[in-house]
Amino acid sequence: MMKHRKMKPAQLPIYRAVESLLLWLVPVIERLPKSVPYQTLGGLAIRDANECLDAIVVAHGLDKNSPNYQMARRECFGILVARMTSIKTKMRIFQQCRIRVKDAEGNPRLAPVLSPKQEAKFLDLVNPIAIQAGAWLAAAPSTSSQTQKSLD
Repeated sequence: MMKHRKMKPAQLPIYRAVESLLLWLVPVIERLPKSVPYQTLGGLAIRDANECLDAIVVAHGLDKNSPNYQMARRECFGILVARMTSIKTKMRIFQQCRIRVKDAEGNPRLAPVLSPKQEAKFLDLVNPIAIQAGAWLAAAPSTSSQTQKSLD
């Protein structure tokens, strides 16, 4: 009989998806305007992505025999969902903000901080994470109505 080995957190599809998001975020944030508000929001987005990775690792490492397993797992997923929401909000702000740039002729114009192409790439990276996180959250049975209310 073959022994079933537990996957390492870095092998999980959701972990790899968040890691891909982080790898995309770093150079995008590096190219943001150097003013404090943009760099602060960008740094927070990177921190949020790291916290998503942490929540996945913690959820994956929980002892399934622990009496608090389901509640702890739901808390990890709650953190993951909250941090992903925070990242999406920051990216929406970057997409809505405008900065002065020069066009090909050297004329000044306003352009979004996050281009439509970057926004599309971001959404392509976020959607698999949202789908997998939603599936994990749905698969974890609620331990109490209080836990469910805190996630709504």
